[in-house]
Amino acid sequence: MTSVSELEDIALARYIEVDYLLLSSNVTDTQRKTNTSGHLLYVDTGQMIITVEGKLSVLCQGMAIWLPDNICYQLSSVHHCQYYFVQMLSNFTWKLPKKIKLMNASNLLEVLIKRLIAHKGELFDKVHESFFLLMIQEVNGSVTLKYHLPYCLHPKIQKLTEYILSFEDRNFSLEEAAKYLAVSSRTLTRIFKTEFGYGYGKWYQQLKLIRAIGMLQQNKSVTTAAYSLNYNSDSAFIRMFKRLTGETPAKFLAHMKLESGK
Repeated sequence: MTSVSELEDIALARYIEVDYLLLSSNVTDTQRKTNTSGHLLYVDTGQMIITVEGKLSVLCQGMAIWLPDNICYQLSSVHHCQYYFVQMLSNFTWKLPKKIKLMNASNLLEVLIKRLIAHKGELFDKVHESFFLLMIQEVNGSVTLKYHLPYCLHPKIQKLTEYILSFEDRNFSLEEAAKYLAVSSRTLTRIFKTEFGYGYGKWYQQLKLIRAIGMLQQNKSVTTAAYSLNYNSDSAFIRMFKRLTGETPAKFLAHMKLESGK
C-alpha cells in the first residue's frame, strides 16, 4: 500500500521538469513558453536570444535568468545554443524573486543545475529538495546584472550579431563591421542609433564588458580576461572596465560580493 508521503512525492514529481536542450542556429526556429511555476534558464554553450516583456537580449555562455510565474517569453539563437532548463516547484517559487533576474551563474549554481539533470526522471525526495533549496540561495544571492546586450530584429543587426558572436578573440571596429555588411560606417551608425538609441561602438563595448564580467566572476585573472578579449595590456583592459563601470575590476567584484552577501 502506498503511503501518504509517497503519494505526495509522486504528485510533486509530476511538476518537476529539468532538461538539457539545444536551440538551432536558425533565428526563425524559436521556442515560446509561458511558465506557470517559474523557470530558471542557464546557458551552457553558445548564445541565447530571449524576448521577454517586449525586450530582446542576448544571454552569453555562463549567464542565467530567473523568470517568475506567468511570464511569457520566447527563445532563439544566432548560433547553436545548449542550455539547461529548470521548472521550479510551485511550493518553492515564493522564496524566489518576484521580478525577472538576469545573472552570471555561480559555479555552485551550475553544479546544482547539472546535478538535477543527472537525477532527471526520479521522484522528488529530500535530495532533490536540498538541490532546490541551495539553488534558491544561489539565485537570491546572485547580483542582478546591470549590463546586458540588446538585440533587435533588424536584418543587418541580426547578421552582424551572428558574425561577431562567433568570435571571442577578435576586435571589430566600426569600419570592419560596416565592411562585413557592405554598408557605409555612417549607415551602420544610423541603424544602431535608430534601433538602440546609441552607436555601434557603445554596443560593442557592452558585449566586451559582459564577457569580461563573466570571466572575472569565474575567478579568471585580469590578465586572462584581457588576453581573451584581445586587449594589448592589463592596463588597457582595466581602463576600459573602469570607464564603463566606474570601478576597477577588483572593486567591482568586491562590491558584487558585498551585495550578494557572499
